[in-house]
This record gives sequence, C-alpha cells and structure tokens, in this order.
Amino acid sequence: MDRGANQCTALNSDEDPDLREEPEDEEDADDDSWTEDWDIGELSDEELDEVPEELPDSVWLSAARDSRLMSSMRHDGWEYDPSKFGPDPTYEGLYDGPYGPSDSVLNVAEDPLALLFYFLPPKLWSQIAVESNTYHAQSIPLRARAIRFQQRRNGGEVEDLGEIRRRLSRVPDIEGWEVLRVMGLLIARMLVPIRKGIAAHWSLKKVGALPTNRFNLFMTKNRFFHIMGYLHFSNNKSPQAKVEIYCGAKTHLQTPVPKDNNTGEAAVVRNMNALLPPSPTAPWRLVVTDRFYTSVKLALELLHRRMYITGTIQCDRAGYAPGVVTAKKYKTINKRKFLVPPQGTIRLAENKQFAQITACMWMDRNPVHMLSSGGSRVPGTVMRRIQGEVQPHPAPELVRDYHRWMGGVDVNDQLRMQRYSVQLCYKTRKYYKTLFFGLFDMALVNAFIVFRHHKKANNKRPAKHSAFFEELMEQLLAIDSAEAFKEIEEATSARDRIAPSPARSESRYQPSEGVGGVEGGHLLEENPDTVDSDKYLCNVVREGREKTCFQIWHQDWSNGNDIPRLLLQDHKVRDRAPPSRPNKKRRSSGQSHHDAPTRADSEGSVDEDSEDSCVMNAGSERAGGNGGGVTGDES
Repeated sequence: MDRGANQCTALNSDEDPDLREEPEDEEDADDDSWTEDWDIGELSDEELDEVPEELPDSVWLSAARDSRLMSSMRHDGWEYDPSKFGPDPTYEGLYDGPYGPSDSVLNVAEDPLALLFYFLPPKLWSQIAVESNTYHAQSIPLRARAIRFQQRRNGGEVEDLGEIRRRLSRVPDIEGWEVLRVMGLLIARMLVPIRKGIAAHWSLKKVGALPTNRFNLFMTKNRFFHIMGYLHFSNNKSPQAKVEIYCGAKTHLQTPVPKDNNTGEAAVVRNMNALLPPSPTAPWRLVVTDRFYTSVKLALELLHRRMYITGTIQCDRAGYAPGVVTAKKYKTINKRKFLVPPQGTIRLAENKQFAQITACMWMDRNPVHMLSSGGSRVPGTVMRRIQGEVQPHPAPELVRDYHRWMGGVDVNDQLRMQRYSVQLCYKTRKYYKTLFFGLFDMALVNAFIVFRHHKKANNKRPAKHSAFFEELMEQLLAIDSAEAFKEIEEATSARDRIAPSPARSESRYQPSEGVGGVEGGHLLEENPDTVDSDKYLCNVVREGREKTCFQIWHQDWSNGNDIPRLLLQDHKVRDRAPPSRPNKKRRSSGQSHHDAPTRADSEGSVDEDSEDSCVMNAGSERAGGNGGGVTGDES
C-alpha cells in the first residue's frame, strides 16, 4: 500500500504542508479543534468462512429462551435493597490485549486520499460511473418524450423524437474521475456553504465579499448537475431489481417466530457472530449498546457467548426492573423550578438469579435507565456542565464505562451531524443518493479518526478537522483526467481488499477451452453480473461489413429506438404464433434467416452496414433484451 499512498500523495501541490504558515486563530477557532481521544478496535480484512462453533447450553441461554421466566423476572426477579447486593461485578476476564487500527490502514494513514480509497476503493467509483451511464441510456426514451411534450405545450418548434434521442445520447459518458471531482466540490460546499443553493457557487454576480464562480474552475454547472442527476449505483433493469420479498396475504399466521428475526437483539447477535465467532476459550468482551438494542434477553444471550453488555435501555423491555424506572418532574419553590429527583440521583437493582446483571437509573438532565451485565456499581463522579460551569456529579462506574466506550458512536454523530456532513449540505429527492452520502460521510469520519490516530502515534501535531477536509478536497480536485485516475487505480492496493461477489464471479457463460475471447471484446455493462466475468457481445466485424452488431444497435438504431419500420414489422410477422397453435411461436429457420437481408435490401431501407444477425435479433431486443448480442442459431 506504500506505493498507492505515494501515488496519491503525488497529487498534492509541491508545497510542503509542514512548512505552511498557519493563520491566526479567530475567536471561535477552537470550535474546530477536536481534542478527544478515540480507542479504535482492530480492523480485520478476513471474512468469516467457517460456521460459528456451537457452544454448549448454559443457564444463561436457557433463561434467555424461557419467555415465562422473562415475564416473571419483571415482577419478582430484582433486589432493590443495596445492603442485600452480592459482590460488586468487575468485568472478570475481560480482554486486555493489544488493539487499534490494522497495519494495512496504517500504511496509508499519512495521506487523506489514500485513506478514502482504503474505505471506498477506486473500483467503486468506476462502477458508479458505469451504472450512471447505464441509467442515462435507459432514461433517454422517457426524457425524449417529455422534452417533445414540453415543446408542444410551449407552442414552438417541435423536434422529431429520434432527433431528440440522438441529441441526448451524444452527451459524453460519465467517468470515474468526474464522480470524484463532484465529491470534491461537495466537500468544498460542505466547508463553505451558501444557503441560497448549490447553483450559487457558479454565480457570476459579485455580491460583497461572497465568492463568485469558483466551482466553474473545476467543472461546469451543467456537467455537475448532469452527473448528480444520473448518479446511480445499480441497474434498474437487472433481473435482481425485479425480485420482491413475498410477505404473504396474512400478517398473523399460527407459525413459530423464527429464531433470527429483524429485532435489535438479533442484529447484535448476528454482528457478534460475524466479528467474534463464539468459542469456549475466547476471552471475555464488552459490548456497548444504545436503548434500541439493549434488553435482559440480549444480556443473557451475550453472557452465553462470553460477552458483557452495558447500555441504555427502554423501560418497557421484558424482564427489566420496574422499581428503578423514574419519571422527570419539576417542583416549584419560591417561584423557582427544581428537578425532582435532583441531578445525580442513583437507583440500582440487582438481578436475583444472575447477580452480575444490574439495572440502574441515573438522573442527568433527564432520567437515564441502563442495564449492565458486568459493570461496577461503585459510586464515582462525572463532570457535567450546569449553567455554564463544569461541576462533578455522582454516578456509578457503569455509567462512566458507557461514556467511555460509547464514544465511537458519539464521535461519529458529532463529527458528521454537528460539524461537517456531505449528506446535510446537499439535499436530494432520491433516497438512495441520501443513503450513499451518509455512507460517504461515515468513510470520511473513519479516515479522519485513523489520520489523527496516526499523527498521535508518531508524536505529531494532530490536524484540525477542517484542515483534513481541505487537503482531501485539493487531492480530489487534482484528479483531472482519466489517465490520472487510472494511475491511482493501478497503484492503490485497496482494490485487492474487495473480493468479487459470487454473483459476479460465477458467470453463466464460460468460453470453451481453446477458444479465447474476442480481443478488446465489449463487456455487457447493462448487466451488473458481468462486471468481473468474461461475457462478450458480438463485437466482431463480419466480412463485407464495417460495423459490429453492437455499433449498429447502439449507434445507428439508438439502442433499439430507431429500428427501420420495415424490419420491425417483418420480424413481428415472422415471430407471430401460428393460427393453429396461438400460444406457440414459430422458431426462426435458417432459410428465413438468409432471406431477411435480401428482402430488406430490395426495399432499400436498411443501412449498408447492417448485420444479418442484428436484423434477426432486433425485434427480440426491443421486446426486452438488454444488449446487442446474437443468440441461438443466429450467431
């Protein structure tokens, strides 16, 4: 990965970042500096190939699967008298070995662009460009009809539908480096937003000290909105896109609930099985959750898997202690409102059957209800800001553990939602684009955390949040050609971390031994299953012709929208079912296959460069095929 990092770093300017003169800090400049520390779990490049080992049954697992025990535990399963509590739990046997970022990510931690490509490799951006171009080609017929309808409504000159389609198809294809440049412009807007709208960044009107037309130095406005309008990540016409989950006509069936459903508890167990497969000799781990996932049943399930849990919880969860549930109230004394119970109040309950499980209520500005299966109940203190002053307040140690280990989620929320977010700086009506921007934000947060961790580990001054994004933006905007993007794609080894999915690695068509693929053959981009396989279209120029089947279909016939009428009608007649058997279509014979170009040439309506196989396949392609290839005996 060193080579990839060097290639990415070479895109920077010649200015040494360590020698830059830092501007004077403004009054609120400290808001940008992030002084907290992060503890990063070890990243793994290996996927789970083996089936998780089944652990022997335990009292924890038996209790978790006993619904009657969970119901009775809520009423008489908790002890509220602290004098009757057992020994204080202390996460016995908790793993204390080395942890931190993996060596593979630390090898590129010096460069922001290399870090971004580690989490979102160049192959992803190339595939996004391919799918965006496919979506653009698929939407041309609908857009052409909409444009002609608009022309008719306006009462002006109405263009021919075929001419509109050809004009739309002449738009240059989207390339991977252009998608990266768009993301760089979105980061620039994130750093310096203009609330008037993103189009204002291309405005030529000078308004006071506002920047004018800066984005046009890197990309025209029309090109930017073309890429954003057709930004796509999958093929709408793929067979997989038509698959729908059958939910059944009845919602309440007398069938047992599946063991692995879509609850928060099941999600935690699935993630833990994938990340840390169960083993009777594995060290104990600590899982920190929020109120959506935490439950008494989950705590018992994780104890069976040698895992502790600490997290906030919803008070209505099965088996939770009702005696610690507290509502927020105010009491007025001398026209002043006081919080009841006061801030810092602690209420604890110990499970009678499993003494290491503790239910807790800690009063902050609002009641905080928690559950822990190994956290200490010893009182401690936390610092809280009240009326502008930082004051110590009592809190049990399990609350301090939650504040410490839940920091990763809080850091992501603060860095993304409260500071800089591409998802929030650009609003779109398409949910999948918003989802992608959220994942892009998460990759930026991960890159920034690893970047600061590397600086701190090497005794260097950590970069500010905005400075990291500024450097990354400059690197993305410096990728200004397909050659530069290809050089990065070949240099970075992050692409090797992405293994092809089985759907893309196992092709239905495999060339026979001794028969090689066509040199320079065209991969069927409209089918996502052929990205990593060896499917080829008819990309051979036949004897006496000048164009291939693919060129005739996509260029001369505008993706099948401008097929000569005579050919289309002739094919429909040939493909019509016989009167004697209306449900069965005639098979294409070899004689009709040779007669078709003769009839077409006699009428003078077929391009001289047309291919016999394309003529025969035109109707079937128009009826629902997804390419210009030749099938069956017509090849």
